[in-house]
Amino acid sequence: MKNCITHKIIQMKIFSPIIIFCLAATQLHAQPNDKQSAESIVEKHIAAVGGTAAFDSVQSLIKEGTQNYFGIVEALKITYQKDKLLRYDAEYNGKQGYWMVSPAEGGEFFPWETQAAVKFSELNLKSLQGNLHPHDPLLNYKADSSQLALAGKDTVNKRVCYKIKLSSKKTNNLRTYWIDETTNMVLRMEKYYLIRNKSNDKFKACDRFDYSDYRDVGNIKLPFAEKFKTYILKSLVGEKESQFYKITINQPVNPALYHITPGTEITLAE
Repeated sequence: MKNCITHKIIQMKIFSPIIIFCLAATQLHAQPNDKQSAESIVEKHIAAVGGTAAFDSVQSLIKEGTQNYFGIVEALKITYQKDKLLRYDAEYNGKQGYWMVSPAEGGEFFPWETQAAVKFSELNLKSLQGNLHPHDPLLNYKADSSQLALAGKDTVNKRVCYKIKLSSKKTNNLRTYWIDETTNMVLRMEKYYLIRNKSNDKFKACDRFDYSDYRDVGNIKLPFAEKFKTYILKSLVGEKESQFYKITINQPVNPALYHITPGTEITLAE
């Protein structure tokens, strides 16, 4: 269990989804599940953020800002190349670190924590490569044959939201979204999954993302503030907060970012 949690914290440290977008304390009046009503709410959200076609036209996205992780404030740059690269570059006390995954390889190196770059195992790499398409599954729920269900209303930061549950056998997604009933923006998303330890024991896990400060970036809207928490067996195991001051789309990406940059040595993550 310890190894399982430790490995999850390492991944959680900089991993955050990425492009658009999980219970608040007070339960409001629930409504019956209604597929058509859920679809109507989601379609309003998709239109409000720019539409699926606009997001599909995004080939690259670069986010620059700061990240607070367990009290450590780092300069942060996130680079996406559609279906090719997801990379986080961080700076702390004048030292440069990174986390990256591409179709060919993945790894990380944080010199303020370790002297060696770490190459992800084949199993972990395969799991992480599912994030190379940066857009949230809610935008592509029709193409993914996802099922939507309206689970009443709830609040996030005193804002009344619709709760929408998404499930897809095709992509193995299981998520809950909180969509602001006034602005149609996603204010929270929770992603549910199973993780394994060395003994192959399974544990329920959840990543929660809170989004705010939506702004126009070209012809789409993106959140410039994110809060991220990871839970294993309902226990909080890590959290971070990011604030971005600049987001650009469809800019050239340096080919050197596609590869692991060695530290003094490279070790294989378990």
